[in-house]
Amino acid sequence: ADLTYVSFSFKVGSNKIQKESIGAYTLHDIFAFAGNAIQGNSIFENGTLGIDLGGDGVTPNDDFDADSSPNRLQNFPILTALITENSATRFAGGLGSTAGASFRIEFFSSEAQDPTLHGEGQTFLGFTNTTSDGNGDAIFSVLLPVARSRNLFYTATATNTATNDTSEFSPVFAPIIVNSTGDAGDSDLDDGRCFTGVNTPAGDPECPMRAAIRTANDRLGMDSIEFDIRTTPVIQPLAQLPDIEEAALIDATTQPGFVTTPVVRLEGTNAGDADGLRIDSSNVEIRGLAIDHFQGIGLLSFNTIHLADIEVVNNGRSGIQVNNEALHITGKAKVNNNGLLTPPAQCSLQFPPVVSAIRATGEITAEAVEVMNNCGAGIFTFERIELGNTTVIGNGSFGVFGSRGVTLTGDGHDISDNGERGLDSIDGPVTITGSLRANNNGQREAQMGGPQACFNQPGGIAAEGTIMADDIEASPDFGMLEPSK
Repeated sequence: ADLTYVSFSFKVGSNKIQKESIGAYTLHDIFAFAGNAIQGNSIFENGTLGIDLGGDGVTPNDDFDADSSPNRLQNFPILTALITENSATRFAGGLGSTAGASFRIEFFSSEAQDPTLHGEGQTFLGFTNTTSDGNGDAIFSVLLPVARSRNLFYTATATNTATNDTSEFSPVFAPIIVNSTGDAGDSDLDDGRCFTGVNTPAGDPECPMRAAIRTANDRLGMDSIEFDIRTTPVIQPLAQLPDIEEAALIDATTQPGFVTTPVVRLEGTNAGDADGLRIDSSNVEIRGLAIDHFQGIGLLSFNTIHLADIEVVNNGRSGIQVNNEALHITGKAKVNNNGLLTPPAQCSLQFPPVVSAIRATGEITAEAVEVMNNCGAGIFTFERIELGNTTVIGNGSFGVFGSRGVTLTGDGHDISDNGERGLDSIDGPVTITGSLRANNNGQREAQMGGPQACFNQPGGIAAEGTIMADDIEASPDFGMLEPSK
C-alpha cells in the first residue's frame, strides 16, 4: 500500500529503479520525509517524475531554499552548458539554494525525457562538489570522461551534503539556440529562456543573437549558445551588441552546414560605430564564427579568451584585441584586411602599433593563422608567442612581434612583405621548426629613409636571444638576420 510519509531518513544509492519513481507522500517504491540522499542511481521509464518531492509534480525552485519537508524541497540545479573537449564533455551550470552550503551535483543521461521536460536519470555519469555564496548562488563546471550525444537527454540533481536532502531532477539541458537573424532583445529576462515574444516562420520561439547574449548574461553559470538559423545565417545588428558578461561558449560550429570554415557571419554594416563582440568575462570560448565589417574592433576582450576556427575580416580598427590577458586559438584563425578606417599614418612606424590584426597583453598561442593585409602589426604582444602553421603577409607594421620570445612549429611558414620587421623578439629567443619564408620585410622603414629607432630597423628576423631555425629563406634586400639592439 502507498504510504503518506515517514519521519526517518535514508540513503538510496547505486540502484536501478525502472517504471517507478522515487519521492514522497504518494509514491510507489520509497517514501521519505527529509534528509534522503538519492545518489548514483539509474532512474528511468517512470510514469511520473523520477524524483518527486511532495508527489505533486515539478516543485519550482525558490529563493534561498528555506522549505520544510520532504527533503526540505531542495532546489534542483540548472545545466547551462555541455561543452565537448576532445572525447570528454564539460558539464556547467548553477544552483540557487541555501547560503553558505555545500552540494554534490550529479549528472545523468537518458534515452528519453520525461513529458515535464524535467529529465530522469537512466545513466549516472559522474558528480562534482560546489559551495554556495552568501546569496545562495553556486556555480559548477566539471569535465567528465563521456562523449556528448545529440540523441541523449542530460539532467542533474543537487544534494545538500550537510542535510542529505536530494532535489528533483533538473530540466533537461537545453542550450540557448540562435534561430533568427533579427535584432530584437529578450522579452523577459527573468524566465531563463531566450524569446523575443514572437515566433519564427517555423513556429519556434524567436531567439536572435542580441537576445541570446542577454539571456546568457542573466543566467547563473556558464551558458552554451548554439545556432540553428534556417535562412542565410548573416546576422546584422543595428547597434552595439551587449557585452558578454558571464562565462559562455558561443558555438557557431553547431549551425547546419559548418564543416571547417564559418558559415555564421556577424556583420556590422548597419551597426554604426560599434565593435563586433565585446567580452567582459573569463571562461569565454567562441567557435566557428565570422565577424566582419564593423567600424570598430572586430573582437575585443578584457579577459583571457579561447577561439576556434574563427574569421575576423574587414573591420575598421583592430581585428582581435585582448586587453590585460592572453589569447588562445585552436583550429585556424583568418584575420585579414582589418584597420580599414584607421588613418594611414597609424598603420606603420608606430610603437607600440596603434592597431593590429591580433594583439594581446598576455601571451598568444595559435594552431594556425592567416593574417594578411592589415593596417598595423600582424600579431603583437609584449609577452610570448607560440604559433603553428603561420601565414603573415602584407601587414603595415611588424609581421610577428613577441617581446619575450617567438616559437613557430609546424612547417611552411610565410612571414613576408610586412612594413617593418617580419619576426621580432626584443627580450627573448626565436625558435623555428620547419621552413620559413621571410622576404621583403621592412620596406616601409626603408622608404622612410632608414631606422626610426633601434627596434624599428628593417630586417626579416631579429631576437635579443638566440635564433634557432631549421630552414629559412630571407631575401637579401630587406630580409636580414640581425640581433636587436
